[in-house]
Amino acid sequence: MKKHIFKYTLSLLCALLFAQAALLAQVGNSNVKSDCPLGDNVPGHINPTPTLLNNAIPPPPEDPEFNPPPVNERRGIYWVHGLGGNEDSWTEAATATMNGAPQFPARNAFCFVSPKYATTSLEGSASSLHQKMLGAVMPGVDTSKHLNFIIAHSQGSLVGRQVDLYLNNLTPQYEGIERRFHGMVTFGGPHLGAEIINNRDNGMMAEFAQEACSKLLLTEAVNFLDETPLVDFFVSTGAIKPKIDSLCKGAAEKLPFFMASLFEGTSNDYPVGGEKVAALNDFGHPDLHKAAFAGVEYKLETGDEPANPKQLMWRTVSSFLENRSSNGPAFSGNEDDTLVNVANRLAQKYLSIQLEKQEEIDELKSWFPFLPCEGFDWVLYFGPCTNLDGRFRKLEEQRNINRDAYNWFNTADMRWKVIMGALEFEETSSCQCTWTDNSTGWTYTTSTPITGSPSDCIHTPSNDPNITVDCAVVTETTQTFKPSDGVVTLESASGFPGVQHTFRVEETNHFQLRNSVGTRDALTRLYNGNAGDFWFFTE
Repeated sequence: MKKHIFKYTLSLLCALLFAQAALLAQVGNSNVKSDCPLGDNVPGHINPTPTLLNNAIPPPPEDPEFNPPPVNERRGIYWVHGLGGNEDSWTEAATATMNGAPQFPARNAFCFVSPKYATTSLEGSASSLHQKMLGAVMPGVDTSKHLNFIIAHSQGSLVGRQVDLYLNNLTPQYEGIERRFHGMVTFGGPHLGAEIINNRDNGMMAEFAQEACSKLLLTEAVNFLDETPLVDFFVSTGAIKPKIDSLCKGAAEKLPFFMASLFEGTSNDYPVGGEKVAALNDFGHPDLHKAAFAGVEYKLETGDEPANPKQLMWRTVSSFLENRSSNGPAFSGNEDDTLVNVANRLAQKYLSIQLEKQEEIDELKSWFPFLPCEGFDWVLYFGPCTNLDGRFRKLEEQRNINRDAYNWFNTADMRWKVIMGALEFEETSSCQCTWTDNSTGWTYTTSTPITGSPSDCIHTPSNDPNITVDCAVVTETTQTFKPSDGVVTLESASGFPGVQHTFRVEETNHFQLRNSVGTRDALTRLYNGNAGDFWFFTE
């Protein structure tokens, strides 16, 4: 068991240290459950029926030049990976579409899974993808007809839309020659931008990774020294703490250098509020057939607050590290609780050690209440101070370090939600005044929103000399949670301009969207015509 915990502790540390890159990419196994307050330990996610989000979205306008094709004509589907991905990202879903899988019949289609495209910029990625599409050999598919479409994940959604914009800007003659698709389906596409990019650029993610590295490595080192007296004799916490802080700071700063493909080029083009995302959304292209699927952790029926699921970060990182969302049998990437269990166990361990050290501190103080020794204590209690002060301070240090690590676990998920845009804080100020009738002692309070400067919070005293008014500015912070898949918010993933059909895929994180039961059911809904006749095919 210790071997497994050590293995996943390392995985956890690596995941957190490289969070600013790993959780943007498009790509361990502990079964120990814990009742630690952090965890919910929900079993593998099953999503039998994704919930329709926008029932009221009108059908696409009729195109007089487009006649729905016979259901027996073969479609061509171009599968496009996201940032950091490659042809493996969609292999299982594409293969299942052509050959079938359990509870998923084969379809009359040929699938082209795009190899890795260039990541120099959004335009560069689009050009690279378009060239690969032009070179695709698709047996039995008439690439000139309005039958073919793109299925894209995450960043690939924006790359595909950039290809569409490029083709639309060609003359009709050349567009007819070069266009290979007339529909686009997106899974977890950041259509309104990705807040995670904004917070990568402002340093919030690097700070988060550095703090995780420092606190967890220091706690593990201190606990190791406590359990290994011989090593503890030669190494002090005071000596290793600066080393660990320096190591973690340097690693956090050098992450972009070592993982440049995840920090440069295309990913720079879609922060929230970015010009290129705005240009894509201004274009819209009403003639393109569109459908969008958005992953959301947790069903509405679970009793958990839907927009604030527990362990969102750990579930997302679990799917990333497990790499089962793009490998293995079709639609098998359903388990996402490996790191939930590891995080629960580590947090419980740190809490237990904190409480254990506190008990030892309390016992020492019950016998020697003057501890820790300060000033004249060394004169009055020289003997006990000499023997016990060092031990007392060391216990306090061990307690505090384990407490800080436990508290980090308690706040990590909420901080991740802030980083990726699933949690926002808004401050509102009001002018609160208390009116007091000095003759009777009667008081009442008024509250008025401040729309201008806080200095405006003044009140003219009453003409009655018995009444006094005391005003002060009161600031309140409001939390707003947004449903998300752990990387992209529901709002952004469903914000495809002019989309005719938008669905939510419940209990499915960003990486599970490519190869899970939720993927199977989303594609079934698409292929069976729930998103319009354009996508419909038969066996």
